[in-house]
Order: sequence, then C-alpha cells, then structure tokens
Amino acid sequence: MVIGARAVMLRHMSGPLASASMIVDVTMEMIAQIAFVVTGLAILIVRVPGSPSSKALAETLAIGSCRGGWCRAVSARSAAKPCAA
Repeated sequence: MVIGARAVMLRHMSGPLASASMIVDVTMEMIAQIAFVVTGLAILIVRVPGSPSSKALAETLAIGSCRGGWCRAVSARSAAKPCAA
C-alpha cells in the first residue's frame, strides 16, 4: 500500500490524496472479497441444503450478521422483530 501511494505521488499527486486513494482501493477490495465469500456460501447452502455443513454455515452467517448490526439495521427499516443478540 505504501509503495502504491509513493508511486502515485511520483506522478505529481498530493500525499493525502494518494493515501486516501490507496485506502479506498483496499477497502473496495475487501468489500468485494466479502461479497464473493458470502455469494459462495449462499450457493453452497442452496445447492446442498440438508448437509451438516450447510446448516452450520447458515447458523454462523445468521449469528454473524446479527452481531455485526446488519440484521438490526434491516429490521429497523422493515419493522420486523430484531435479532436476539
């Protein structure tokens, strides 16, 4: 990340703008990776719904999304019951 920011600075971009650009780039890569993993897990759960691993993954995803606040945010918008955290 530092090398990338330095390379951009050598192309006459200011230091703060180069650093911010690298942070946004890394953040977007992380979001894309999370989306890729969640999509793969969803496909696994749909394709093999009765397997023990699918059940464990579904429970883990449900608990993780509720702990992360995503479930509370969705339930607040849809007036559904909030998750038991």
